[in-house]
Amino acid sequence: MKKIFLINLIMSAMIPGLIAQKKIPVANAKIKDTAKTQLQLAPQYQQAKTNIIVASLIKVFEKPNYQGQSANFVKDKDGKITAPFSLKNVSIKVPEGMLVYIKTCFEFPSENSYSNSIAHINLEQICGIRTDEIAKILVDFYGISTEIHTPDCKRFSGQIDIKVLETSPESATLQSFRPYEIWNRPEYPITIDKYTFTVFHSRQVTNVSNFYVINNNPVPQLTHGLLEDKKNKLHVTAGIWNEFIVGKKALAEGRINLLVKTYLNSAHKSCATCDDFSSHVKMEAPIYETIPINKLYDGGKIIDANHKYPVVGPYNAFGKRDGYAITASSGINKNFRVHLKVDVL
Repeated sequence: MKKIFLINLIMSAMIPGLIAQKKIPVANAKIKDTAKTQLQLAPQYQQAKTNIIVASLIKVFEKPNYQGQSANFVKDKDGKITAPFSLKNVSIKVPEGMLVYIKTCFEFPSENSYSNSIAHINLEQICGIRTDEIAKILVDFYGISTEIHTPDCKRFSGQIDIKVLETSPESATLQSFRPYEIWNRPEYPITIDKYTFTVFHSRQVTNVSNFYVINNNPVPQLTHGLLEDKKNKLHVTAGIWNEFIVGKKALAEGRINLLVKTYLNSAHKSCATCDDFSSHVKMEAPIYETIPINKLYDGGKIIDANHKYPVVGPYNAFGKRDGYAITASSGINKNFRVHLKVDVL
């Protein structure tokens, strides 16, 4: 018994050594402990607990022409929009098919939207930024309808301006301004500025018969534009048109309106041999009419609240005859309408 006890005692002392000499693989033996290692986040993410990334698909570059480091815009705990570098002289990348809205606050807030990347911009006064998908509004000018007794009645001067208004979701009084690409028949005389599409502009009543003027007895339902075909003496489909870029959410939320400014002068003669001709039948002042673009139809697209072919007017104009013919009337009243087509692409 003493021998057995002695052998067991010797074996008990040797087993730990034998186990220690055997290499037992340990799964995590070579994995570095990273629990205390600080992750190297980009500057705009380092204060993720207090800063909120805004317009995450928009990249701002610290230098013009998309040079230097890039980052996202963030909003800090005080609500200030910032980036990890100065915003005085930067550039912005805007993904295709997207609009970026940049709000600046200097005296009065204003908002501009961009559908393309911006190679050079100063954003020191930025106080808001948001994005939307692009939608397009197509506006066609189809003509003016009025009382036509003779070709003289087709003489018009003045101006018709069309503007698409988009407002911010923050406030119905904060308008989002945007330049646009203009498409129109190049031979037609128009005036272009940054935000307004001028579809009719004539400084004086022309002596040339205007094929954009149509008889309003009865009032026509125009479903296509008018273009003179002298060879066949026909009016064929064509028009003065422009494509406006707007936000898809703005359409869905009813924040898009069409503003039509009309200020026209006309001529009048009740018959070919009548002496009641007047070359200065005028509107007293410009008239502005707003058309909401807020009706859903196929595929969620949106058009004018009533139909695709809005008509503004009738507008009244007054004038006196030219000369002093005995049989001439003492004054002339004339009314006319402006015909458009509005669609969403």
